[in-house]
Amino acid sequence: MERPLARKTICVLLVALFGSTARAEITAEQVRQAIQKGVTFLKRNQTASGSWGEVVQHPGGLTALCTLALLTAGVQPGDEHLDKALAYLNKKTPDEMRSTYAVALQTMVFCKADPRRYAAQITRNVRWLENTQVREDEHTAGAWGYGRGGASVDNSNSQFALLALYEAERAGATVDPRTLRLAKAYWENCQNEDGSWGYNPGHRSGTGSMTCAGIGSLVIASDMIGQLDAQVVGDRII
Repeated sequence: MERPLARKTICVLLVALFGSTARAEITAEQVRQAIQKGVTFLKRNQTASGSWGEVVQHPGGLTALCTLALLTAGVQPGDEHLDKALAYLNKKTPDEMRSTYAVALQTMVFCKADPRRYAAQITRNVRWLENTQVREDEHTAGAWGYGRGGASVDNSNSQFALLALYEAERAGATVDPRTLRLAKAYWENCQNEDGSWGYNPGHRSGTGSMTCAGIGSLVIASDMIGQLDAQVVGDRII
């Protein structure tokens, strides 16, 4: 399956979630129908192997993303398409996937599908994410790049890693507190003066998506290490 399908998949999911036209009111039934259209599209485009094709840089990542979408839409284990996808992903190891995005998504899939059944795989992935976190660099310690030994880091990969670690801990896995402390310090240190975050540390031009990632990552890391104590003072959150 070629990359255009990956792009089409993402577009269809976005349209299903947000709609293509502005409306005064959107009913619950319209939302349900839109979600079902997305589910139908994903099932129709699944390959015989259980995957949705591969993206060279992120082996297994597209399949993990589509599987997580099905689970989030309410598809349960026992569904033929979901079971095929889970079987496909279960054959993938972190070192085969090589990608922070892919491993993080696979982790979230296992946590949502059946955390007891996939407990060993979840713990394995937690260790991989811990080991691929930057630890020593003065400016990027606590962040993640695209995979093991990556020279560059970014806030998108770093967000995905923390989302996976959060779900893994909720599923019963143990996460090294040092990993979380480093991640929290990283996000605090790379925040811009105006409160925003950019795609990379040092990018002074913040974006909405990366600012959402920064807020979410700080909340997750603070919560996991027991330091979630934000307060609103005037127009600031401290």
